[in-house]
Formats: sequence, structure tokens, C-alpha cells
Amino acid sequence: MANSPYLDLPVVSLAVALKAGVQTLCATPVPKPSDGSASPLALPKTDQVPADFAAITNELNFIKRQLPRQPDRAWLSRMGLIGFGSVGALLGALALLLARR
Repeated sequence: MANSPYLDLPVVSLAVALKAGVQTLCATPVPKPSDGSASPLALPKTDQVPADFAAITNELNFIKRQLPRQPDRAWLSRMGLIGFGSVGALLGALALLLARR
């Protein structure tokens, strides 16, 4: 515990730390776009909305196609048993090999 990097930190109350963080955030200026374009926080144009909706729909369809390919519970348990069984068989063979010597 003596090697902890946090032992030398000063103890500050949570209220003081939060107040300092809020003051820092309020003092930070919002960057203005230098190229004269719209603010990055502005809402998208109405002609861009159908394209965004189509992109989201395509991504959702891709995810829906991938869901049936996910391994189910039976497959995962079968693979786990095969893995544990093979490790057990290898350890048993190693034990028999070492016992013969």
C-alpha cells in the first residue's frame, strides 16, 4: 500500500472539486467555425435527413442479418465441454506418461 500513487494527492471535498469543474467548463469558449460553415452543433439540413435515415436502416438490416449467426447456448456449452474434455485428456495422458517413468 505504501507504493500507491494516490497517497500524495491532496484531499479536496467533492463540492469544491465539482464547483471548480463547472467554473472551468463555463469559462471555456465555444470554438467558432473558421471557414464560415454552420456550427457543428446545428441540426442537419432537411435534404440530408432521408439519406441519414436510409443509412441507419441499412445498418439495422445488417445487424438483423448477423443476429441468427450468433452462437446459441447449446453450441457454446458443447464447445466448452469439448475444450475441457480435451484438456482433461491431455493432462491424463501426461500423467500416465510420467507415471510410467
